[in-house]
Amino acid sequence: RNAHHQGAQGHGFQLHSYLLQSMEAMSLCPLMVRVSLHLLQVRSTTVSFDLGDLLPGRAVVLGRRLARPVLVAGVAFVAGAGVAGDFSNMQPLLKDGFSGITLVLVMVPFMFVGFDTIPQAAEEIDLPFRDIGVVLMIAVAMAIAWYSLIILGVGLMMDGEAIAGAALVTAEASARIYGEPGAILLLVAGLAGILTSWNAFIVGGSRAIYALARAGLLPAKLGELHPRYTTPHNAILLIGALSILGPFFGRPVLVWVVDAGGLGIVIAYAMVAWSFLVLRRKEPELPRPYRVPYGKTVGYLALLLSVGLALLYLPGSPAALLWPQEWAIVMAWMALGALLFSLRPKSRHSS
Repeated sequence: RNAHHQGAQGHGFQLHSYLLQSMEAMSLCPLMVRVSLHLLQVRSTTVSFDLGDLLPGRAVVLGRRLARPVLVAGVAFVAGAGVAGDFSNMQPLLKDGFSGITLVLVMVPFMFVGFDTIPQAAEEIDLPFRDIGVVLMIAVAMAIAWYSLIILGVGLMMDGEAIAGAALVTAEASARIYGEPGAILLLVAGLAGILTSWNAFIVGGSRAIYALARAGLLPAKLGELHPRYTTPHNAILLIGALSILGPFFGRPVLVWVVDAGGLGIVIAYAMVAWSFLVLRRKEPELPRPYRVPYGKTVGYLALLLSVGLALLYLPGSPAALLWPQEWAIVMAWMALGALLFSLRPKSRHSS
């Protein structure tokens, strides 16, 4: 993708490739939510809570068990890189100017996909909404710090040439600190991190599909609840089927889907920020358990930044989506959405 944009194996391509592999190795949302709860001992006036209050049943047990190796490996890696690393490996800190920056910047929205699974499952969370909002803000801040430290650790241990030639960048950087056991530890942590993300996405994604089906925007079958577990079982089966089929398309197609999905993510961010501002104006007295400080300023900044990120995907930008592959995915997705919206039950929508 990036060789297409730059025409060479430049620094921007190396950094983009390294970031992709680093983020694949250290998935964040469930871990950051859990750590934020434990470190800050967040309590409401009526109930103390842990991740067990956020995600139901066996999903909690799996999340708890898998979060520990990710945290241990990450802390060990960053600490080791701080001792054994060399700042000369990070030179030059910036190369290829605006083009190099945009190639990485378009990845930022995809890095933070995952935190939206908690509001998607909010109807099942037995906690005050204000506390959920506080935990989410803390978790996002911790995720920024975590991403930055992992990137810093790799940058201290490997120069640009080594990063470009590595198959699994973060694991190789860990091997330079702790030898082969360090690489194995990072690979185990990476697998655990990926599984925690899958775990959370199944919970959040199935609830989002359930909500759309209940609103009449998807087939009603997807909104049916299991008679015993009261979970949207058909929505879960759909996500499972798509997840099983996905790898058979191969890495190039999955990269196209991820890149095209990035544009969808920033459009969703912009719509959320816009809706937030509209509700603040039209329904100022609406009960708001978690009220964003400086709401209008935050809302307009979020809308402006989301639109700015969306422009980076358009033709003319160094990080523009590829034609025809990625734009075909975007247009097909828009066409499917328009079709489903046009087929919605009119009376139900009006009510």
